[in-house]
Amino acid sequence: MPTSSIEITGVAFGLACVALTARQSVWCWPAGIVNAICFAVMFVGARLYADVAMQGVYIVLSIYGWYSWSRPKAELPVIRFSPRGWWMSAAFFAAGAALIGLVLSRTDAALPWANAGTASASLIAQWMMTRKVLESWIVWIVADVVMIGVYLHQSLYFTSGLYVVFIGLCIAGFIGWKKSMSLGLAIAPATA
Repeated sequence: MPTSSIEITGVAFGLACVALTARQSVWCWPAGIVNAICFAVMFVGARLYADVAMQGVYIVLSIYGWYSWSRPKAELPVIRFSPRGWWMSAAFFAAGAALIGLVLSRTDAALPWANAGTASASLIAQWMMTRKVLESWIVWIVADVVMIGVYLHQSLYFTSGLYVVFIGLCIAGFIGWKKSMSLGLAIAPATA
């Protein structure tokens, strides 16, 4: 699949989204919406159907995140995930990956099980991000490593490169969020 202008546009907005998220800027959410729209179109052509559906969920979660981060006087502090949250996330991951994998394995989807696993992990990470859970960055890193292989397999080279950069941004985001958490800072969501 040759590189398209939609992939390049999606990559640019994806970079902006993650960089702005690392800075705790509310503008990460509209950038993420544009990224999700571009990637949904691109993933249809790549037959990565879980990723197509995931982009729709990203749009919904981005609207929620935008609302959540921009409410007046609702500066969200960075928080840690509880053991109960981890157990619930693990259960949702397993159920989501199994369900998505079963559905995709009955279609012409490329890499249905790998795509199902990364979709399930990514949706959990995105939900965690809307609540400013520090460990969302760790879940993203794990998902991104697998997604690099999936996208390389589908000849989505710019997107694969984007996910390599995402890993670096995730590390920076984790460090920055951890620092703001340890200082007891709730960075105002409207900061750019």
